[in-house]
Amino acid sequence: VAPKPTLVYPRTAEYNRDMSCDVCDPVGAIDIAKRLKVKDATVKTWQYRDLLPEPPWTVSGRPCWDWSTIEAWARATGRFHDETD
Repeated sequence: VAPKPTLVYPRTAEYNRDMSCDVCDPVGAIDIAKRLKVKDATVKTWQYRDLLPEPPWTVSGRPCWDWSTIEAWARATGRFHDETD
């Protein structure tokens, strides 16, 4: 098995170096906006108001989340809409 490439880095020391995810789908603010079909500014507002979950990683100094965490948050807060909605 080939080693997984390291694309994201722990944001703080509270995350263990061995923190791994078998199926990671890292997303930034712009990706979140596209997937939730909202404006980029809406996601920035959620960040500013501390409504989004705490990002576990940063990539190039920008917050990064795992999509499954954001999707669960969006469903729990009524911000996720299936194609049939």
